[in-house]
Order: sequence, then structure tokens, then C-alpha cells
Amino acid sequence: MGGSYTCARRGSILTWTRGKTSLPGEVNVVVVNNFPKCQKCDLGDLVPLSDFGSQGAAIYFKAWACTNPTCGFNIKIRNGDLYIDEPISSGAMHTPRVRA
Repeated sequence: MGGSYTCARRGSILTWTRGKTSLPGEVNVVVVNNFPKCQKCDLGDLVPLSDFGSQGAAIYFKAWACTNPTCGFNIKIRNGDLYIDEPISSGAMHTPRVRA
């Protein structure tokens, strides 16, 4: 189990990893209390977004996006290239792929 989830408390992120712990099945938990401020609007925070690679492996912190919906600032890494301020779509028309 590895992953990243935003906590209910604003401005915190909860991450967990399986690693060297004292007992099998134990997880290490890290809580980060502050996100960086958006330098574009100075109102929102930049929050990390994760994704999955083509083989299903988790890719943590693949993108960062501003929490201010009127700002829309985002920064992404795709195939080793850095993309800044790409248009953001709602995803409402997205059709999930069917897995066999």
C-alpha cells in the first residue's frame, strides 16, 4: 500500500509508505501541514497530484495545481518535460477505459 491522500484538515497531506518498520504490515505516516503558496495569484495553495503510469505504478507528485479555481495555475511533468499553465478540462466527458 503506497499513496497520497489529502486530509480533511485544509493544508495537510497524509502519505504512507511500506518500508522498514518494526512489525510486518506497519506503515510509516507523514503529515505535512503547509503547502507552498501559489506565486501566480497569491491566494491559493499549490497541492500535489498523483497519477498512475502505463504499467500501473504510482507516480507521486506528478503535477501541482493551485486550489484557487479562478487562478488555474498548474505545473506537470510528462515524459521528462515540464509543462506550465496548461488548460484544465473538467473531465466530465471522460470515458474510463475498460480493462479486460
